[in-house]
Amino acid sequence: MSLNRTAATPQLASHGKYDLLSAQQSSDQSKCQSWYKSWLAWQLQRMPSQFFDVLNCQEPKHGHKQRLEQCEGAFFKIAEYLVTRESITFDEVMTLLCKDGIMKQPSHGSKDHISALYLILCIVGWQTMLFKPRCIDHTHFEIHGEQGGYRGDAYMCLKLEVASCMRMPLSELLMGFGVLLPSKNLCLSDDEASREAFQRKVEVNAKRFNAHFLTCIAGVRLKWVDTLACHLEYNPATKELFLFRFPSFFLSCPSHSSEAGKRTVLQSCATTNRFHCQWATESEIGCLLNEILMSYRLLFGQTKKSRALFRSLDPFRDVPRAVADPLLPVLCGKRSCHGLMPLETAEYHLPRDFPVLRYRLSVLQDHLARATPRKCVQLWRDTRDSAHWLTFWAVIVFGALGTLLALLQVILQAVQIAFR
Repeated sequence: MSLNRTAATPQLASHGKYDLLSAQQSSDQSKCQSWYKSWLAWQLQRMPSQFFDVLNCQEPKHGHKQRLEQCEGAFFKIAEYLVTRESITFDEVMTLLCKDGIMKQPSHGSKDHISALYLILCIVGWQTMLFKPRCIDHTHFEIHGEQGGYRGDAYMCLKLEVASCMRMPLSELLMGFGVLLPSKNLCLSDDEASREAFQRKVEVNAKRFNAHFLTCIAGVRLKWVDTLACHLEYNPATKELFLFRFPSFFLSCPSHSSEAGKRTVLQSCATTNRFHCQWATESEIGCLLNEILMSYRLLFGQTKKSRALFRSLDPFRDVPRAVADPLLPVLCGKRSCHGLMPLETAEYHLPRDFPVLRYRLSVLQDHLARATPRKCVQLWRDTRDSAHWLTFWAVIVFGALGTLLALLQVILQAVQIAFR
């Protein structure tokens, strides 16, 4: 899949004071985007062949290359439809693909009709990275649960009725799964302690809150995922923190020119309904993308031990090497990211700097604050409060020295008595 069309020229939405990646050179951008082409090709290879039968290929028996070309045509056309047409339904997307000669006209409710819907949903999932399609039948469309059975705010449900998928616009369809794109300063928890932590924990210090302390002191396990909706969600039962591993997707996200300018398919997922207050608007989606990039620096890049921790990890061990995102080790493993993070600071105010990810960060902060070191190694590594750390170890050292001197004194007295 070549993906060389102008319509897919990526553009990261800038928002407020964070104009992230604005200074990145075009050659570096091209390098960061190459993984996405490989990733798409990998997804296509794993697709069952029958789903390509709905494409309008002239050589159905020997047309593998043509199928890929037709899938590429569908890829860009779907991006164009979603970006340029407000509240378009998937039934209308299918009709337009048939009208443009990319897809065969399937009879309603037939096997080909279901296959066509699944192919469209797969492409939208690849274009937004908000969900990973799993399977479809005549009644339900199901997505993968990357969180091992955990149901947080992002994925409250993994199945939708096929009939609903057909008549819903993109944003409303995604709402059926959960809050994949949360709005600013949103706390969805009914737990009083969580809501209190959300209101109370508004400051973050990178030296006291980072991946090193989360893993070494709080026992958190890091799990890298392919869906950005899971980023920074925390499963308290298994102590798993889910992290999106493709940050340069925000450069590669397919876009298209519309009356409002160049927009990405991800931005077309925004709500325009003021009653959907829990779902992100277009500006909040731009804010979320910037916050995700900043969160890699907060968790890993701003402290030496966290950078060392990242270098000991292999986020792409279960995917082909060509699919590895080269931007992730830059954000997480480099001491400085000049030109990428111009306003990186040691202290962050969550309502201002992380308004969309505020709730997820407050949950992690609260978990880390409650964590108590139980082993000597953990006590040694817990330098969150330097004054407390120095006092504790000073007492230990002087206490040990005092005990040693007392023991030596007893030994000397015993020797003196023995030689009298």
